[in-house]
Amino acid sequence: MIAGGSGLIGRHLAAALLDRGHEVLVLSRDPARSQPLLPGCAVLPWRPSSDGRWQGELEVVDALINLSGAPFFTKWPGDYYKREILGSRRAAIESLIEAIARTGVGPEVFVSTSSLGVYGFRREEPGERFDHHRPASNALA
Repeated sequence: MIAGGSGLIGRHLAAALLDRGHEVLVLSRDPARSQPLLPGCAVLPWRPSSDGRWQGELEVVDALINLSGAPFFTKWPGDYYKREILGSRRAAIESLIEAIARTGVGPEVFVSTSSLGVYGFRREEPGERFDHHRPASNALA
């Protein structure tokens, strides 16, 4: 099960897992948009603040990978958008942890990531997004 599996990393991860013979279930806020991006995957609707079928699936999946959260490459984060990014990640992880606790069983493996902000962002050079010589120092790192 991949929460947020329709994003850049999730799509590649889902494809790699399918290639290795795994069944992949993706949780998405917009299944109609996500399903065409994820051939071979089952896609379930998911809102971190809402109950749904996804919670029952936690009892039978072997692994849960959380990649969810508002994208931060689409906009330059100002204070409002920074709060949206952080809030979306917090809501997702809290929802998943609470659902696992309620099942009493849960997956054997749970991996969660909240950001790819490891490297600094260079705005002055077109085409250069990351500077591997300069660690990020913003709120998303």
